[in-house]
Amino acid sequence: MLFSFTFLAASNIEDIKILNKLSSFNRSFNQKEYNQMADFFDFPVTINLFNETLLAINKKKIIKIYKDARKNQPKKYQRSDFKEMSVKLLSENIAIVNTMYSEYDKNNNSYFTGSALYTLRKIEDEWRIISYTPYKPYNFFNFK
Repeated sequence: MLFSFTFLAASNIEDIKILNKLSSFNRSFNQKEYNQMADFFDFPVTINLFNETLLAINKKKIIKIYKDARKNQPKKYQRSDFKEMSVKLLSENIAIVNTMYSEYDKNNNSYFTGSALYTLRKIEDEWRIISYTPYKPYNFFNFK
């Protein structure tokens, strides 16, 4: 299932590939498919949190980081979905994606909105995540 891009900033085929990749990654996280989710990364990966940077050098470590993140979600957490996404190609094989996302409870009520930057690298015609940096919500900006 591909995302509908009516709310996403996609101007070319590479943008669409990248947005589809992140949407698939998010779906894997929501469904707790951690082994599949780990395939979306190129190692080493940095997770740049507000007070520390986590380094994942392999699939085992990135799975642990995301399982821990899932465990630390509020009990009411059911899923997260992107609200807005904007891609900036820095070169033919490096891109950054600015995202705004919401977290939902089992009644489909949004209780949190956040923003994050993803950095991706294109390897053998596949885009892979190399860095994730959350930042202050509602500071979303569009690259276009």
